[in-house]
Amino acid sequence: MRFYYIPACFLLIAPLELAAENTIKAAIGLNSSQLIEELDQEAELSFMSIEGSIIPLINTQPIDLGRIYDDGKNWQRHINQPVKVINRQNQKTYEGRLLRSNRELFELLVAGQVMQLHLSDYNLVMDYQAAKLTPLFTLNDKFTYQTYDLSWQPQLSIFLDDEYAVLKQSALIQNASYKDLELAHPILQLKQSHHAPQPSMKMARGLQMNDMATESSGVDYVKNEITVPTNQDIRLGARQTLLFPFKEQKLKLNKIRSVAELYPNPRSKAQQGIQFEQRADLILEQDAMPGNYQTYWQYKDYLLPAGITQLEHLRQGNQVTLKINQSQDIEAELTLVEASSLKLPATQTWQLSVNNLSNQNQNIDVFHNANGLIEDYQDLSKLPLTQLEMRSAHRLKLSYQLVPNEKIKIQYKLNLTH
Repeated sequence: MRFYYIPACFLLIAPLELAAENTIKAAIGLNSSQLIEELDQEAELSFMSIEGSIIPLINTQPIDLGRIYDDGKNWQRHINQPVKVINRQNQKTYEGRLLRSNRELFELLVAGQVMQLHLSDYNLVMDYQAAKLTPLFTLNDKFTYQTYDLSWQPQLSIFLDDEYAVLKQSALIQNASYKDLELAHPILQLKQSHHAPQPSMKMARGLQMNDMATESSGVDYVKNEITVPTNQDIRLGARQTLLFPFKEQKLKLNKIRSVAELYPNPRSKAQQGIQFEQRADLILEQDAMPGNYQTYWQYKDYLLPAGITQLEHLRQGNQVTLKINQSQDIEAELTLVEASSLKLPATQTWQLSVNNLSNQNQNIDVFHNANGLIEDYQDLSKLPLTQLEMRSAHRLKLSYQLVPNEKIKIQYKLNLTH
């Protein structure tokens, strides 16, 4: 099994010198992570834990968790205390006395000047003259807990040419803490209860590229949970984001066509313009990560961004359909020629006018969604390449292959009932 990584020449925007303290087992989620960490006497957790999530895995006696700590939102307990804040975007820091805080703004006294800042733009680092905020344990134990400081986002892309699609899957793993860390063979978990957001390229401080040669085993589907084993230790610097490529597969494009969905008004004989969308089918050779894939056309030495296509049920051997882009090659209109009645039952005659503006063959599929049950249908034009078929009780599919610069008119009749 072969996997592809971005060359080392693209490596490192911000150099890292790591001095990881603890090795951690991590199941990294989109919004938070589940960690397992073994601590010695008088040791701290590596991450800020979510309140109520700490569970000892060895000892059964009561454990003093030490000082109560913040969840990063409620700053009220720090009023009139010296604090340090850091801007989430540009990493600029201020140190001063916190005067007041509400849900939107806070005021900071810095060198005799009062600054009013937006709460959503800043993180409260700590009471830098006070005790540490993370729990300090007084016994040896193994703990599991959850944290918001470690998360990942999928970065999913498809590169297209006239014959093939290359699915590239990567992960942006973010360490939002202020510690250098080493994760022991972490796994990435895609929670199905959350919609996978589009990855943002706004990084904290810098982007580190993974250059390890160890192969990931790709995507696993275990107990209906979608995971990606990394199969290697990963080192993350404080406030750093790692780009981790984990899977790629090249697939043959099948049945490239332009598709239109019609919901025509049977009360109007006005011409209705039709917009076609390019689609293609492919068969997966391996399991893949579901989500929103940014598509690109490969043109000479360039990549042309196309649309975003949402793919689900990406199991090995399954056929999936790519929605690529709106077609600029086909001009089409639909016209109601005749209707026997405005109420059902009724007979409707429709005309589809299509113009191929390109110098290539174009396969089209037009789905007519009727306003009643289709009892019968008839092709009135009798063109040899026209295909009509029922797809459901309300839905008719019309298919045709256009030769270069061809203009056609196809008439068909629908007999509808309640």
